[in-house]
Amino acid sequence: MADSVFTFWEPEGHFPPDWQDAFRRLDEADGDHDGRTD
Repeated sequence: MADSVFTFWEPEGHFPPDWQDAFRRLDEADGDHDGRTD
C-alpha cells in the first residue's frame, strides 16, 4: 500500500509533470489548497 501511486506525500518530482498539474488543479478546485484532492 505504501508504494501506491496515490500516496500524495511522496516527494515532489515523484509523479510525471502532467500528473502533478492535474493534482494541483484538483487541489485548487476543492478550495483549501492543502495538497489533498478531497
